[in-house]
Amino acid sequence: MEVNGRRPGEPGKAFLEEDCTFAIYIIDGAGTIWIEGEEFKLGAQDVATVLAGKRWYVEGNLKYVTATTPAFYPEQSTMVDVNPG
Repeated sequence: MEVNGRRPGEPGKAFLEEDCTFAIYIIDGAGTIWIEGEEFKLGAQDVATVLAGKRWYVEGNLKYVTATTPAFYPEQSTMVDVNPG
């Protein structure tokens, strides 16, 4: 993936992966990932883990690859409000 700005692109929204846990490896660039409202700065060669059932989004200018367990399937991924309530 390549992010130049925000992913997902819609402000106020985050991804929620119902079943998959993600390991996100930063290939190049820098940015920030928010997982359940907690901020983590990332740069090249960093890894972030997003557990299944957690809301997350990423901002910055970076390239990354992901590995998931179990294997990713689109139906388990939804877009939700960053701040539920």
